Amino acid sequence: MDLLRHLSLQRQTSGVSTIDLKACLILEILSTGIPDAHVDYEGGAGMHRFLISSKGSRYELSFKERLLEACNEDDINNALGIVVHRIQLRAGPRRISFGAMAGHAAAAVGLGG
Repeated sequence: MDLLRHLSLQRQTSGVSTIDLKACLILEILSTGIPDAHVDYEGGAGMHRFLISSKGSRYELSFKERLLEACNEDDINNALGIVVHRIQLRAGPRRISFGAMAGHAAAAVGLGG
């Protein structure tokens, strides 16, 4: 059984939303994929932001709520695999907003700072 399905079963007894479970999954993937990073989360107004500090650099990863509703665990794992790899290399933009996930994640990337 995949992790998201397992968490969904637990959700049924605890009253936690599927979106919250997916946000927890993202936090877990980021924390384990970038062990030296500090990861913060903020959600509201239909947007979920993950703020990552690693080796003196800061990154912002944003997901629209309706995207999180539509994606599955494989989509999340594939998209975050790309993000974790870029952060480990300290390459690419520091602000990433996922507008669509198809195949291994099509990302609309904004300018970082």
